Amino acid sequence: MGARPYRIYFRPHLLFSLVVLSLVFLATMLVLAILVERDRENLNLILPGLVLFVLAYYVRRATLSWLRISEDGKEIVKVPSWFERRITGERQRVTEIPPGSELLFCRQFGYGALNGYFIILCAPDGARTILWSAARGANRRWWARVADEVQKGTPLKARLATQTLSTDGLQETEWTPESRRIPWKNFVIVVPLGLSPFLGGLVRYFTARPSLIGGWGVLIWLVGAGTAWRLSRSVPRRVGPSTAIMLVAWTMEFFVFYLAAALVVGAIIGR
Repeated sequence: MGARPYRIYFRPHLLFSLVVLSLVFLATMLVLAILVERDRENLNLILPGLVLFVLAYYVRRATLSWLRISEDGKEIVKVPSWFERRITGERQRVTEIPPGSELLFCRQFGYGALNGYFIILCAPDGARTILWSAARGANRRWWARVADEVQKGTPLKARLATQTLSTDGLQETEWTPESRRIPWKNFVIVVPLGLSPFLGGLVRYFTARPSLIGGWGVLIWLVGAGTAWRLSRSVPRRVGPSTAIMLVAWTMEFFVFYLAAALVVGAIIGR
């Protein structure tokens, strides 16, 4: 066993990922403005671009959470992200590991619908403790690699499983490569939703009238809000954010980056 604790990092929530991508996109737009215009005055955009890149990096770090398995394999610590600690007040949670326990990396279905992803500590006496859960952000290939590293670097056993909850009870089967595929119908919704704030730049390219820019912004927001509501309805409430929180977070992001995109394009056209 290695001398250092083993960590399992988790992907940030989709909304935070969109924020990071948005910051990188805006920084890239500033860099392109410098390269395309080749004007000395555009050098003033270097500092804002660097600030946006650095901000994206630290926002990414602040969204990371993880499980830490101790060197002796006797405890697992769930470490929340910086945002979770500051906003929701969530604290570290320590779980003792009974000898002979195993980690179960699980995908669960309930009555035909995806119920979420779970990491469960299974004790020899049959007791099960949910260490982590999420509506999305996991796949079999990644968890298979993590499970292999856990078995090699810690005393814990690890395996992958698919749980199906029905009227017959909870059934557990092996999570095989053939069963890992999940419908990607929401993908065609998420991508336009994440890119919609940058339509502010396109609107500003065609018109400089604040009333038209604002009007188109409200119209795009209404379409996006309806799309976000539809997307949130497909997420199990037990493991996903509430519809209100998702809409408020997306609305804040939309108007900030819609306005920023319009201002950046306006500055480029003005030069």
